[in-house]
Amino acid sequence: MVAMLTVLIHRPFLTGSVCLRTVIKTATTAVQGRYRSTGFGSDRSDIEIKQLQKDYEREVVMMLRDTFKEHEPMISHLRPPLHQIECLCEFLTKRACQDGISMVAIDTKLNKVIGAMASFLLSGDYTVGDYDVVKMKDLEPLFSILERLNERLDEVEEVKRVKENGNLMMKLSLGGIIDGYHGQGVIKRLVHECLELGKRQGAKLAWVALTSPVSQHVILNFPGFYQVGDIIPYRSYTMNGVKPFATMLPQNKGLMLCLKKL
Repeated sequence: MVAMLTVLIHRPFLTGSVCLRTVIKTATTAVQGRYRSTGFGSDRSDIEIKQLQKDYEREVVMMLRDTFKEHEPMISHLRPPLHQIECLCEFLTKRACQDGISMVAIDTKLNKVIGAMASFLLSGDYTVGDYDVVKMKDLEPLFSILERLNERLDEVEEVKRVKENGNLMMKLSLGGIIDGYHGQGVIKRLVHECLELGKRQGAKLAWVALTSPVSQHVILNFPGFYQVGDIIPYRSYTMNGVKPFATMLPQNKGLMLCLKKL
């Protein structure tokens, strides 16, 4: 499996902008049909790329939950109860359905979700919303290090300009595919379609926090993405005087911020 996670949900998400509400309401569904070649990955005729809709919500939550349990570095290291991982995936998948710029990959022969990419349109303070700290208390170190990355994001000149101009920004968030679909370009196809939807709806900049070597490799080899600043190391990261990731496997070096202009 491939897992990509970026979560930024500490502060309330603001939807006061009429522009944002209008954009979400008029979200395009043009990509719901059979996937058309865009030059990304293979063109397997049995895999469809569709817009994430409520009908797929539960299946996506369970697929992402199982993917992150085993393959997302921080979650697999922290080993929170399964229901907390599910709570996180459910929170973000529901929000992704509302924004209308997220995608799923369907194996049409099996009629099964085999991959997903949850993305968000952001304005105001550019965060996704409030999380339930009680329901996800064992994930607090994950939220803490991602909040550190948020502080770095606020200092990026491109982000400052987007905010100053009152423009939308989009965030690639939860992404994963199941076993048996590696190396077939599924994640790249999902990322591409999410970016196209976000761009058509007015987003000027896309960003993603990459937590694993695999996701970092995929995004850094995707046209237009570039790394901002140094990786935030896991093993030396300190929260309340404690290093929650001190024994992280050495191949998982840290959290990486990447941007792409749209």
